[in-house]
Amino acid sequence: MFAAKEIFFDRVGVKENHSRARKLVYARTAFANAFKGYAGPSEMGRVMGKDHATIIHYKKVHSDNLKYADYRELFDKAIIYAVDVVGQEETHKLDSFLLLKLIKELRQEIRILKENNDKLYIYKEKFFKLKELL
Repeated sequence: MFAAKEIFFDRVGVKENHSRARKLVYARTAFANAFKGYAGPSEMGRVMGKDHATIIHYKKVHSDNLKYADYRELFDKAIIYAVDVVGQEETHKLDSFLLLKLIKELRQEIRILKENNDKLYIYKEKFFKLKELL
C-alpha cells in the first residue's frame, strides 16, 4: 500500500508533505476512498501518515467532494489505478501474491527508467563533445 500511494501521488503530480493544500488533501481523500476495500481505517491511516479518524473523515466527505471537478478527476484516476494494482474491480485486501506481482512490475518499471536514463546520459555526453568541436 505504501508503494501504491507513492506511485499514485507521483502519477497525479502531487508531492506529499504535511500541508493542507487543497490538491494534496483531495489526492489523499481520493486515494483513501479508492483503496477503502483493500485496507481498513487504521491500516490506511498508517499508509497515509494520518490517524484512523482522518481516514473515516475522508470517507464521510467523499460524496460532497464528488461535486468538484478537480476531486472527481483525482478520484477517477485513483479508481483506475486501484484496478490496475489489484487487477480486478472487486474490493478485497491485497494479499502476498498481489504484492509480489506489484513489486515485480515496479522493478521492471525501474529497470526501464534506468535504461532510458543511461541513454540520455550518453546523448548528453555526445552533445557536449559536439559543442566543444564547434
